[in-house]
Amino acid sequence: MIYLFPIIAAIIGFVFFKIVLQIFLSKGSNSKWALISFIKNEKKKAALQLGTYVQKEFFNEEKIKTMMNNPALFQKIKPEVEKHVDYFLKEKLLKKWPMISMLGGDEMIATIHQTLMQELEVIIPSILSNYADGLLEKLQIDQMIQQKLDGFSDMQIYDVLISRIGKISKMIPMLGAASGFLIGLILLLLSLLGA
Repeated sequence: MIYLFPIIAAIIGFVFFKIVLQIFLSKGSNSKWALISFIKNEKKKAALQLGTYVQKEFFNEEKIKTMMNNPALFQKIKPEVEKHVDYFLKEKLLKKWPMISMLGGDEMIATIHQTLMQELEVIIPSILSNYADGLLEKLQIDQMIQQKLDGFSDMQIYDVLISRIGKISKMIPMLGAASGFLIGLILLLLSLLGA
């Protein structure tokens, strides 16, 4: 009989967790209102913490500056910049100053193009980095996230939590069975050692 402790404890753990989960997930139970009350009390704090965390980890000013100053970034946009520089030099500049084509023609335009692209390769990362500074200050990511989360009703947050719990609800009773089995096994070992 003593050897059945682990199996009996596993069954008790499974049934206990299954009952608690059913009570918790049932629509008319007091646990629903207790959870909604908890959400109502903790929503502002959680939104503030999440907003601060997201801004610090994902929109870190130094990380963005480093990314903007990375020469590889310019290499990604270089074809587009070259297209605009070519259009400017071959179309707009020649319309404004037709004498450029008489002075040096294509060689002069190619030299201007090359010089301009070298200068832009230095200037653009600096401009992007400076722009990112002002942009982060204006965006205030932490406050945006906080406002978005504050905009969710308590019932919406409750529904999301319940749907997530519902997806793992099959694992919870199994966890109860596993913990019950371990407790039963410990009791069995203690009783065998004590005998």
